[in-house]
Amino acid sequence: LVGSMWYAMDCQPEKVPQLTCNNARALKDNGFITTSHWHQLGSDLGVSLDERRRLREQALIAQNYDAALEECLDIWIRNSKEASWNVLIQAVERLEISTADRM
Repeated sequence: LVGSMWYAMDCQPEKVPQLTCNNARALKDNGFITTSHWHQLGSDLGVSLDERRRLREQALIAQNYDAALEECLDIWIRNSKEASWNVLIQAVERLEISTADRM
């Protein structure tokens, strides 16, 4: 998922990994700062404020922001008809251009 994933997406769409909440690892592997940006990413992707508040509270209690990011992505993927790698990378780019460039 790292490095040349977007090149593969443009050239060989059949080799692009499926978009799942487990792809939160790709964000982290490419330098995404989970602790400070997961909440805004969820907002940019259209995850409701109530859901983000619930996830924030769970993250604060467990001190596990990676799990909050995963669940936030899962909510977005399950509820959005527009969930795609392109939409995700555009949202990441608004927060962390360096992470988006590595993806």
